[in-house]
Amino acid sequence: MPALSDVSIQPLDVILFRGVDAVSHAICFFEGKVFGHGDFSHAGVAVTREVLDLPFLEPGRVYVWESTLSAPAGLYGHAPYTANLLDVFAVVFPALRSTRDRFDSAEDRMAYFMNHVLEKARAHKRLVDAEHHMFCSEWVAMVYKRLGLTRSDLDPRAIAPVEPLARRDLFAEPVLLEPAK
Repeated sequence: MPALSDVSIQPLDVILFRGVDAVSHAICFFEGKVFGHGDFSHAGVAVTREVLDLPFLEPGRVYVWESTLSAPAGLYGHAPYTANLLDVFAVVFPALRSTRDRFDSAEDRMAYFMNHVLEKARAHKRLVDAEHHMFCSEWVAMVYKRLGLTRSDLDPRAIAPVEPLARRDLFAEPVLLEPAK
């Protein structure tokens, strides 16, 4: 198995890895039960300054653009990680997706009402619409979909971190790396 130094990571490559916290263990457990692979709990997209020209990115360096619970708000590429368990479980349990979608739609309507209809509500903290709270693999799939790099019928909200292993029809053959020593 190659080491990270043996491979060339290209912009827009999907980066999969496994966290060590309880949430990561739970994600891997459910993915193993549903998909037969419980190898990865997190996903991100490789970017460089050459493809995303932001002044604070150093030329020639590879960065991982991700959605995470641990990064403070406002960091580069930060999409707040959803803490909604219905969103998380709907990724691996399709029967929950219609319920999740109904709740998100109601939340979006409420956010619109609070942010656009009630002028006085602007003095209070704004509600953020559901699209801005994403599971990590949902974030990756959304980026790919918006760039036209995947099938148009792909539902980003139905992609789990382990999908590149489980869905060979959507993703290229993965390159598994030797863990860092």
